[in-house]
Parts: sequence; structure tokens; C-alpha cells
Amino acid sequence: MKAIGYFYLLLDEIDPPSQPLPPLGIERFSITVTERLVIFVGVWPDQIPLQPDFLQQYLRPGATLEEALFGSAVILLGPAAGGEDALRAAEEVSGRSAAFDFELTGGRLSRLGDCREWDRAWYFYQAGVGGELATEDQIFLLKEFPKIEAQWSRVDNLAEYYADQGRAINTEKRELDIKLSGTLHERFVPRKNEREAMGQLELAVEELSSSYGKLAGNYRLVREGHLTLADEIQTLRRQLLKNPGMAVSTQKFGEMIQQPTRHIQKLRNLETDLRYSLSNYQAGLNVVRSRIDLVLSKKSVELQGQSLTMQFAAGFIEFIIIDYYVMALWKAVAADALHAIPALISFLLTTSTAAVVVYLTHLLAEKKQGEEVESSHLWLAGGALALILAIMAILTILAGH
Repeated sequence: MKAIGYFYLLLDEIDPPSQPLPPLGIERFSITVTERLVIFVGVWPDQIPLQPDFLQQYLRPGATLEEALFGSAVILLGPAAGGEDALRAAEEVSGRSAAFDFELTGGRLSRLGDCREWDRAWYFYQAGVGGELATEDQIFLLKEFPKIEAQWSRVDNLAEYYADQGRAINTEKRELDIKLSGTLHERFVPRKNEREAMGQLELAVEELSSSYGKLAGNYRLVREGHLTLADEIQTLRRQLLKNPGMAVSTQKFGEMIQQPTRHIQKLRNLETDLRYSLSNYQAGLNVVRSRIDLVLSKKSVELQGQSLTMQFAAGFIEFIIIDYYVMALWKAVAADALHAIPALISFLLTTSTAAVVVYLTHLLAEKKQGEEVESSHLWLAGGALALILAIMAILTILAGH
């Protein structure tokens, strides 16, 4: 049976020789370069082109045909007189039944099977009355339809790719949803050891953040997948609209992209599920972080209590030391006058001096650390210290006489 063969090779994998060898037994052969692909089109008069070994010569060094071949299509050509018998013969050769038809200018093109088999699509061309292959259809099938079929192949391949990717992502999403429940339950079991509890909460944040990152990455992939697939379908639609040689109604186009459209809907549903899982993980992270904040707040209150105790103890020690040295300094300067002053008065003066000095030094320390300190407090403490020292000086002078 006479056949037309299309072979799509990735442009990046091509490095053609200066004088390529034409395929054996071929009637016509042409090469078309598109934005992404190199399309090889040939007419085989007495065989079906299933093994394109001749394409190996076009590959760059190190590339394999398996890697470079993006897809292919076979159009079986039937005579006008063949009728249903020719169609049944084509279905037997391809192993697939006619799925839907396209009306061409001089004949009818049938898609055999509703999906590709090993990245290959099968078609059957039934010529109309008047010849085996109408001139208009011949031009269309050899020049225009290869580009349309290549884009259709791209849509089908991307649909399968994103569908497989979506299934893997959905499986991982279910595992991560289960992991979320397990992590929250395990980390929130009461712990006697506060340090151990804090460690468990920090580990939970790390695990939840890692899983959240995976979900966010998968969400981006799924969204990118269905948007890309929708764009490729629109590209296919535009190619069909600008080629009047193939009549495709809105209903027919819907049949062409039925499987990819179904995959797009599944990806959109998965996108919604991933968004819900992301919100659950975000809520889980907020809960764990709130728990950490509560633990830290409780610890902070305890530390503040300890700090106040330490500050009081340090202030008291400072007071005792200053009081001792004030008394010792007064005694060293005017021992006789100090003995003449009543002990209660000297005690009150030295303790008052120590208290004011402690208070004044604390105010100055707070001011140096950047805290707001009322100037009136500084002036009051400084004035009190000056007054006490003046009283001590006056009493020392009077006692000395």
C-alpha cells in the first residue's frame, strides 16, 4: 500500500551532512525546518515507513534516533475505487479503527485510533472520484499537514508527559498530606523535658518547611503544565484556521483534543488540591511557630524574673560596698570629728549617700544603653547627693570645733 511518512526530529539534535543519502525506495522526499523541529516528509510507493534508519545520518555526533525522534505519522493512501474495503485494509495494517474524519478538497482523511502508538499517528486518505490523490490534497498532505500534524503530535506528547507528571505529583501530595498529620501529632505530644520539647518543635518547623517547599514546587509545575498545554492547543487551532485545505469544525476540533483537554482539567483539579495542601501546611507552620513563641515567651518571663533577682542582689551588694567605703573615707579624713557626731546620724548619712549613688549610677547606665531616662530624675538624684555631701561636710566642720 502506498504511504506518506512524516518524521519529526528535534532541531537541537540535528547536524546534517553536506550530501545526505536519500532513502531507498522513496518516491518523493522533502525537509522542512520549523522553530523547534525538522520535519522529514516522504512518499513510499510500495512500503510503510516504520523504521526510519536513514535519519541517523542527520543526527549530531553522539545523538541517538531514540532521543532525537519526537514523533512520526503514517498516511496510508487508498484509491477512489477502494471504498470500505480500502479502509478495512488500512485498519488491518495499522491495527486501529477509524476514529474521526476530515474532509479535504478532493478526498477524505481519517484518523485511525484516538491516540498515538509509540509516538506514531496513523491516518488513511480516501481519494474522491477522479483520481488516487487530488492535486490540492497532495500539496496539502506534503507541505501543510506535516506542520499541523507535528503540532498535534506535540500537544499529544505534552499531554501524556504532564499527565504522568501530574500522577507522580498527586502521589507525593497524598504522602505529604499524611506526613503533615503525623508530624503535628508526634511533635505536640507533651514532653517532660522542656529542652526536648523545643528541639521537637524546631525539627517540626524544618520538616514542614521542607515539605511546603516541595508542594510549592509541584504547584508551579502543575500550573505551568496546564497553561503550556492550553497554549499549544491554541497554536494548533490557529494552524488549522489558516489552512482551508482541511475543514475542521468546532466539534471536530473538540474531538481532536479530547484527551489533552481531559488532562488539562485533571491538572487544574490537582492545582486546586495542591493549593489546599499548601494552605494546610502554612497553617501547620503557623501553629508550630506559635507554640515555639509560647515556649520562648514562658522562658523569657522566667529569665526576666531571674534577671530582676540578680539585679536586686547586685544592687544590694553595690550598696553595701559603697556604704562601707563612704564610712571608711569619712573616718580617714576626719576621724575625730566623726567620733563626735552621733552614730545614728553618721549611719543615716553614709547609707543615704550609698543609696543615692547606687540609684544615680543605674540611671546613668540606662541612659548610656539608649533607654529613655527623665532628666528630672537625674537632677533630683544629683541634687540629693550634693545635699547629703554638704551636710556631711558641715557636720564634720562643726564637730571639729
